Amino acid sequence: MSSDLPSLQLTLVVLIFWLLIAPALSKKKNKHRSIVTAFTALIGVNYLLWRLRATVLTFSGTTANEFWVNFIFTIEVLAFIEVCVFLLIMSK
Repeated sequence: MSSDLPSLQLTLVVLIFWLLIAPALSKKKNKHRSIVTAFTALIGVNYLLWRLRATVLTFSGTTANEFWVNFIFTIEVLAFIEVCVFLLIMSK
């Protein structure tokens, strides 16, 4: 249970932000939109770092399997970058 504590803390932070803080922010202020975009990006970066450390770097298998895991992770990173660019464009 103690190993799940950081993920539970992050879940609570996300819930508090989206349920209590985000509704109070103005959609017309650039600063508030930037805060929401940055928060979303930080959550995504946290996921990608976890994914890299927990599944990609610790994976051991055949060369084809390792290539596949790295390929899928690369696709995830590219999709994350695309979503961040979309959020950046839509926040302006």
